[in-house]
Amino acid sequence: MTEKTLFVDDLSHEYSNETTDVTERYGSFLHAIWPRARSPATEYEAFARYLQWNIDLVSWPSKQPNPSLYAARTQTQLANMILIMKHNAHLDRTKLVERLQTQFPGMRAIQIRRSMDLAVRLWLTLHVRSTDCLLGPKMPHISIVSWDEDMTLAELIRTSLPLDETNPAVSTGVRASGMSPGFNIANLRRLCSVGVDWATSLQDHLRYDRTTNRVTVYPHAVVLASHASDGADSVYPTDFLKETLRTLDVLFPLGDVATRRYLRDCGQTQVLRTHWPGESDGSRCARGGLSALASLDEFAYWRPRMLELTEVFDRPPESFRQLWTDRRNAMAWWTFWLAAIIALLTVVFGIITSYASFRQVALAQASLRLALAQAEDSSQLEASRIRREHLI
Repeated sequence: MTEKTLFVDDLSHEYSNETTDVTERYGSFLHAIWPRARSPATEYEAFARYLQWNIDLVSWPSKQPNPSLYAARTQTQLANMILIMKHNAHLDRTKLVERLQTQFPGMRAIQIRRSMDLAVRLWLTLHVRSTDCLLGPKMPHISIVSWDEDMTLAELIRTSLPLDETNPAVSTGVRASGMSPGFNIANLRRLCSVGVDWATSLQDHLRYDRTTNRVTVYPHAVVLASHASDGADSVYPTDFLKETLRTLDVLFPLGDVATRRYLRDCGQTQVLRTHWPGESDGSRCARGGLSALASLDEFAYWRPRMLELTEVFDRPPESFRQLWTDRRNAMAWWTFWLAAIIALLTVVFGIITSYASFRQVALAQASLRLALAQAEDSSQLEASRIRREHLI
């Protein structure tokens, strides 16, 4: 592909305060960076909101009184910058800046770097915040990626992925096993009281916080499929994209009613709809239907985090609510609750027996007091009778 064909014409929908539909606002931009993607526009609604959130966070030129902070100041320019970065991922950051300066003449290196960091956030959904050009406020709950000068884009992506070789949980040997039937987000919430946060960085996908009992899930399945549509030009490894989508298949099974209801309530139904490039509806249904049969052996990138979630799912109930709702082991459930009912009845009958005994003792004491009182009254009457007879 020649350099000239990398560029797109002016996009039909630049950022405008008058454009209220975020999907329409960024539709042309998304088509420019993923021209071979075939997902319908409705699947990009949540991702378009993500784009808008990032732009509002860093005050991109459309809303920034001082647009000189950025080299790319329109969606068209930003899309062109992304296309250049995509086809020069082998260049380190310094050389990539020099390459971009030829297409953005007159722009300083700091403007180029800041625009590159923004492009990576929007395109790769990685929260890049390099130390030499801080972009937006620091977000403590989001994993930050710093792009060093001697690092290529390909290396930045590789170091951001949860690879087995760099993960102690895998390098030391993690026990592989199948997943329990029913393992999904809906049941993690219902049975284990696990809260769910939606990731704004792909790097935070499946990150579980034991202190708060919450898991962070990356919801933009359509982005994974869009990257895959680039084929050999994709900067993400194909196996990584497929595996990440597979984690969503497992956690959000296609035919599960509770899953659909939960995603509808939180406005994330696009998680269920995305097709892999070239995949038919039947293949998508089959892929979703096999979620319960998943094994940890399937996962090379996300295996440690999936293992942690399965351990949370398989741990014994920790509250009476969980004891009541967790019926995965029917025999254990019935055994526990029958024992609980018997114990409760034993306590109830014990209380009733104790109360009856107390009442019997109280009645006996009352009868004794009455008998003593009657005896005392009889003695007094007899004494009075004797005195009267003596006086007579």
